[in-house]
Amino acid sequence: MMSAKKKNEKASKFKNISKGEGVKVAEISEGAWVWFEDDDFVCVPVELVRINKDTVTVRMFDDGQSPPLYTEELVPVAIDEIKECSSADSSHLMGVDNMIHLGDFHLGAILHNIKIRMRKNLIYTHIGNILVAVNPYEPLPLYSLDMVSKYANEAKRSTKDDQMGVDTSGSQLPPHIYQIAKAAYSEMIETGKNQSIVISGESGSGKTE
Repeated sequence: MMSAKKKNEKASKFKNISKGEGVKVAEISEGAWVWFEDDDFVCVPVELVRINKDTVTVRMFDDGQSPPLYTEELVPVAIDEIKECSSADSSHLMGVDNMIHLGDFHLGAILHNIKIRMRKNLIYTHIGNILVAVNPYEPLPLYSLDMVSKYANEAKRSTKDDQMGVDTSGSQLPPHIYQIAKAAYSEMIETGKNQSIVISGESGSGKTE
């Protein structure tokens, strides 16, 4: 169990994740969710568990996997800090395939979504027509001939989201680099126009793979 001193040290690292115009201020009520900035995780979604006069006891999000994503301990936070925090949409905290569907869209929410998916070995995530890939630093069964066949033979969608550019709407398969390749090839065949795929990332991020 975490000591009271350590709890307070942990609580002191919390800061509000976002301010400014358009940010929904957190509702101060038990069961509400807010985004807290954290030195270790950048951003943590927390539930307001117990509200007192000067403090709020919060519980960090738990995705049900082991080991816990964040600490399992309840953490006391000054109520004035909660008043400055932004509200969190708890309906998408278990992760989404395409982050344009996130209820909250800021750095903390994006990193949390990618982190949740990585724990399920889902290394690819869409942001519209952008495919985010995270290097798992371990072999995963994502590039077999069977996987190529699945994405190559997936039924062609009848609709296309012009805002996304790449036609992945309606796909029944998880995001994958093969979707990008297939979409570009199909567009080239249909329109007779050259297609470009830009691959960008830091050294060691997995661009060659």
